[in-house]
Amino acid sequence: MVIMSQVYKQTLAKSSDTLVGAHVRIHRCNESFIYLLSPLRSVTIEKCRNSTFVLGPVQASVHVHSCDNVKVIVVCHRLCLSSTSGCTFYILTPTQPLILLGNEAISFAPFHTHYPMLEDHMAQPAGSGKSLPTSV
Repeated sequence: MVIMSQVYKQTLAKSSDTLVGAHVRIHRCNESFIYLLSPLRSVTIEKCRNSTFVLGPVQASVHVHSCDNVKVIVVCHRLCLSSTSGCTFYILTPTQPLILLGNEAISFAPFHTHYPMLEDHMAQPAGSGKSLPTSV
């Protein structure tokens, strides 16, 4: 598991073998831009504000909980939202988002990002089992 906590007013970009297939937890990040450009197993984003997250393909689910004014750009199998406000999600997913209680002013838009290894990462997602969309 990879944990990122209390990142404040920073821009972080990471693509590494450590992230490949990792369960990632992003906690209490504020006013930041975070790029995790590797195939991931799952991602949890909680209690973050005024931040942007660009993620590599996520094999399982992305959970967003108790966040305000965040943008999430991701290809994933499942997106799950709870207690979020003013958030925008740019997603490519084969399933409908799971919208739980307590959400306000949520927007969805098409996935619109590309990076050099994205297609390779989508062809071999982290782990096995669930399939991701095959085109961007």
